[in-house]
Amino acid sequence: MTQPEIESLFEKLMDAVIDPKRVAKLRAMYLSSDTPSYKLSIVNAAADPYNLMPYLKNNETGLPLIKQLAGYLTVLLLDRGYRNNIKTHQEHCLCGSSGSGQNPTANEFPYTVGAILNTQITVKEARKARELESPSGAIATFWGIDDWMERDDIGGMLLPPIDDFGITVRDPVLVDKNGNVIAEKLVEGAPFRR
Repeated sequence: MTQPEIESLFEKLMDAVIDPKRVAKLRAMYLSSDTPSYKLSIVNAAADPYNLMPYLKNNETGLPLIKQLAGYLTVLLLDRGYRNNIKTHQEHCLCGSSGSGQNPTANEFPYTVGAILNTQITVKEARKARELESPSGAIATFWGIDDWMERDDIGGMLLPPIDDFGITVRDPVLVDKNGNVIAEKLVEGAPFRR
């Protein structure tokens, strides 16, 4: 998969839909270097092209193009460093999840990146992927912010750096929508608080 191949596929899709502006928007999102990393994910790369289905002129010829584009965009993001399962068990719990669910030993290693526990990625890959990750949703009460439902400035949880074993060096912090830290310390009773 090369950049010209992806460009060619986008061109073919432009002709295959009744609204080429939608294809152009998708193209700009994935191929522009100006797209913020938090707007991209492997899951969305696989799903976003399928949002073009209602606009296809012909499903028989258009659907294979969409399927191929979804695969190409996924590979493109993997090449850029995006990965799945890059949160720790603690981070999953702070988001309100029951945990990572992808590793049977997550409770024993709550500060280790899930994909590292599963030996799916290296520490270097995890660091890169975590840098690309945007602040993710979090339950602000774990940081002592009880009025979080009335606030619109909370951006989410910022993932901390990891050491050479894939273990976080500190607890995550809560940030506003501009990335400014608004709460650093987890309160008593927060999942896996250090």
